[in-house]
Amino acid sequence: MFDNQGEKIMKIARIFFFIGAAASVTGAIAMIVTGIALHMLWLAIIGISYIPVMVFAFWVICLLLSGYGKLISNSDRIANSLDPRTDRRSHETGAGPAKQTRTPSAQKPSKESTKTMRKPAAEQEEPAAEQCKKPEFVEPVFVDIICPKCGETLSIPSDAIDAAETITCPYCESQFSAGNSART
Repeated sequence: MFDNQGEKIMKIARIFFFIGAAASVTGAIAMIVTGIALHMLWLAIIGISYIPVMVFAFWVICLLLSGYGKLISNSDRIANSLDPRTDRRSHETGAGPAKQTRTPSAQKPSKESTKTMRKPAAEQEEPAAEQCKKPEFVEPVFVDIICPKCGETLSIPSDAIDAAETITCPYCESQFSAGNSART
């Protein structure tokens, strides 16, 4: 129900546009017929001008709704690409393991992240108070690399560059070797 909110908002915007446009045309036809039947030329003229004005108004409203849905959809993609090991939707719904995204940092886990992983509680020899400590967070060092195909600057963690054979550009989807690209 709450998955893919952005895509659902975009679908609702399309449906709303077609229903609104159909209602506008139907109302305009009713105004034109009534104006002709009652010999009220002004009502028929208003009915004729009502069609493009209302269809345009519904289009603008639906354009804003669709843009908002696209914004939500893109922000979900960005949030998921920041930490490719977790997918927020799978945690919220219990839908299963997260899907890996095609980002350079998703190639292999870094050496620091494998060191901070804990053993199961049965295998640990630490006292109970030590288990509650949070693992230390190591700030990753980012290196700016320029994509040789599209020229965009990519900020990639240095440990991901060392571990990866190739890097995929998120802008143009081209793959290249980190050693052959220009670093800034």
